[in-house]
Amino acid sequence: MAEQPNSYLTLADLYKRQQNAGTKQLANIINMMAKVNPIMEDVPILEANSGNTHKTTRTIQLPQVHWKNVAEATEPSKSGTEQVEDGTGLMEAWSEVPDDLVKISADGKKLRLDEAQTFIEAMSQEFARTFFYGSKKTNPKQFDGVFTRFSQLASSGEGAQILDAGGTGLDNTSIFLGVWSERNGHLIYPKGTKAGLERKDMGLKSKDDGGKKLLVWEEMFQQHVGLTIRKPNEFCRIANIDVSDLTRDASSGANLMSLLIDAYYLLNARMHGDARAVIYCNTTVKQFLHHQMINANGNVTMGMDEVAGKEVMKLLEMPIRECEGIINNEAQVTA
Repeated sequence: MAEQPNSYLTLADLYKRQQNAGTKQLANIINMMAKVNPIMEDVPILEANSGNTHKTTRTIQLPQVHWKNVAEATEPSKSGTEQVEDGTGLMEAWSEVPDDLVKISADGKKLRLDEAQTFIEAMSQEFARTFFYGSKKTNPKQFDGVFTRFSQLASSGEGAQILDAGGTGLDNTSIFLGVWSERNGHLIYPKGTKAGLERKDMGLKSKDDGGKKLLVWEEMFQQHVGLTIRKPNEFCRIANIDVSDLTRDASSGANLMSLLIDAYYLLNARMHGDARAVIYCNTTVKQFLHHQMINANGNVTMGMDEVAGKEVMKLLEMPIRECEGIINNEAQVTA
């Protein structure tokens, strides 16, 4: 499947649109965030349809169809559906830069921008972590991440979209494949609010520090976001990849190329051209995958390509994104 352009806005698109004449310097920060958190460039984000939540109908059984004779009556049928409701989470941080430091700095505006950059990067990393591992059960203020949704092996539903790479113990990692679109799965933001990361300059404030006063420049950073997965069969998790057992030639441990091919054929919409199909893994997995790709004789399924001036590793035309939000110490996924 060739990499398709998104017809919907992504977080990276929104961040760029939210810039104004006074914040053009944020362009470099946004580009840096996209490198750290490539999810921003892939996943569409749409307004939730019910306040802070997004309600969708998921098809779990197709309707029956019949062959018939001419003028013969046909028994009506209908599809089997279930209602799915996904919520959003609100992430917020405040920056305080002492006015004294701004005054003695050679470039006070740059000093404040540098501080803002650290907060934006921290929020980007926290979003990436929550995107994969967020759990409303553990923290009701978050949204459920993709690995929380695809967390138990089964013969149907999300569990049927998990491939077991055979690892046990606590030194496992995962690869995630997704075919993103409005009808498959996407990010959400509360109805009537502003999507993306909101940065508010609160100006010069007097801070009370234990009965003492200090003038500080305050900024507030906020992001209200969630995730909805409408069609689980458009996604796949390769779980239980034992990191300590990986080898460069796949002679032992997980054969990453073979697992990715199997995962590819679990994606129902892999041939649909109006969605964005992407693979996510961390640096460790991508490095071993690169070695296994080179060492594989006659490999025609994987390769390196240039997209927008950047070298991109691909599997059957699906770009493989390097995302450090995926950890190397996952517990074993079981039934």
